[in-house]
Amino acid sequence: MNKLLVIALTTLILNTKATAQLNVLPPKIATTNVLKTPVGATAQANGLKCNAIKISLDTTIKVNPNYAYLSVDFAGITGAIQTEILEGTNTVWVFDKAGKQVLLKEKFLKKVSAAMGDNVVNMLTKIAFRLKKDKNIYTIRYRWESKDKRKNLDFLTTM
Repeated sequence: MNKLLVIALTTLILNTKATAQLNVLPPKIATTNVLKTPVGATAQANGLKCNAIKISLDTTIKVNPNYAYLSVDFAGITGAIQTEILEGTNTVWVFDKAGKQVLLKEKFLKKVSAAMGDNVVNMLTKIAFRLKKDKNIYTIRYRWESKDKRKNLDFLTTM
């Protein structure tokens, strides 16, 4: 997706009524790191850094084979240890192309790993956002927040 399409989608989402506040990344503050993301996605972090983010569509998950999952791989997270990532809260919002929030009751999957001795953490998230047969475009926002609310990671994409 090119930047113009991302801007147009963000503008469309901002013009919606009740969901406008949830569907954009929060304003940047002094400690905000804008993360390098694939085309069509945007991410920022406060108190954390991330070396690479990879996104893909996963339809092979056996947990619920009727759903397509957004797979987001955050590689090389620094600024938090593995237990801090595991204890943090995860929030997911899914919006349809009209900007209306879609409520899914499917499982959110997360795998966190780290090497002993260094403070580099890898996190893989899988977010069920639509039925496999549904070909509509959805906007997905994921937010991780530390237990003490001082660190967070926000990710937004359309798929």
